[in-house]
Amino acid sequence: GIAFQLFDAFLVPYLLAWNPPVADWWRVGMWLSLLFWTVDLPLSLCTGYLYEGEIELGLRQAISHYAARWLLPDISILSVDWTAFILARSPSAAQSIVDQMSMIVRVSRLVRFILRLPRAFQLWEKVILWSQSISQDLTTFLDVTGILVMIFWINHVFCCAWFAVGSTGPSDTGASWLVEPHGTGMPSYQESGRGFQYASSLHYSLALI
Repeated sequence: GIAFQLFDAFLVPYLLAWNPPVADWWRVGMWLSLLFWTVDLPLSLCTGYLYEGEIELGLRQAISHYAARWLLPDISILSVDWTAFILARSPSAAQSIVDQMSMIVRVSRLVRFILRLPRAFQLWEKVILWSQSISQDLTTFLDVTGILVMIFWINHVFCCAWFAVGSTGPSDTGASWLVEPHGTGMPSYQESGRGFQYASSLHYSLALI
């Protein structure tokens, strides 16, 4: 679950900001992510939860708990995902509709990540508690790794937001930082490759923090 949440957390902001052609490995990752969240829904109905310091394992209580909190958001997001997946493979679907659904899917994945963030933190805390029974060195390693991943993700989001502001944000002059050359006699940021654009945006976000 953490792996697919990280996949969405890092890939979706980039796709929203740059809107690049989807590479084959992205398609595989998004397909696997869709399958995982589809299987996760019925499994979550049967998953116990923590109530007043104790784990509640009753099936009826678990279904009621999940239905009251996560069932509607999960079904809504999965419905959007599957609709977009089917339309993308339909030869009769208009390209404009496919593009619009693709954008909606990216936003819905971002919403799902935000909604599931508290659960991800709870799961990570369980991993840390498990590591304490193995080795203190492992616990320290996981703590540092978690902090570094969070710092990089925050910078990644600021990076994508900064590029999105430059490429689509309103401007009273009609210009943005992307039209400026990145050196004397050099092309503008807009004319540079996506890798250089990302590195420049990330450099700016790191400088802010």
